[in-house]
Amino acid sequence: MSDGLPPAQGTRLRSSQRLRKRGRDDESPDSESPLQPLSPNDEASSPELQAVKAEVEDEARPRKRTYVRRDAQRRKEQNAQAQKKFRWKKKAMAEQMSKDLVDQKRRNKELEARCAELAGITEDKDEQLAHKETLLSRLLNENGTFKRRLEMMSRRFGFDDAEIESASSP
Repeated sequence: MSDGLPPAQGTRLRSSQRLRKRGRDDESPDSESPLQPLSPNDEASSPELQAVKAEVEDEARPRKRTYVRRDAQRRKEQNAQAQKKFRWKKKAMAEQMSKDLVDQKRRNKELEARCAELAGITEDKDEQLAHKETLLSRLLNENGTFKRRLEMMSRRFGFDDAEIESASSP
């Protein structure tokens, strides 16, 4: 084509050749352009030409994204991984809660045993206190009785209260 010969009918020209060809065509409007559409009977309407036309049409149309399927697959995998992670975390949390429950039950039993022990100690102390109170009240009664007897004897034998008090103190 670079030899200056016109291209064969049904072939495409380069852009530089088109410009040169247009320049010549302007001079002769009746001359046939090699870029004119081909008739269906021409030998160039072969499957080869149709394949070239299909390529041109494909280039003209915006291409569909070929990675949509990969993105969808990646999202599915990511979602599945997130679900697995959530299930794992949920299982781990349930196991931890189960361990905590066992620990709390054990601690509760220990505290109940300690509470029962302290209740027993308190009961013993209450009994001891009640015994001491009865002993104290009995001793106070005896002391009162002895004081009354002492007063009666001191009156009977003629002692003063001052002498009795001085004799009782060391």
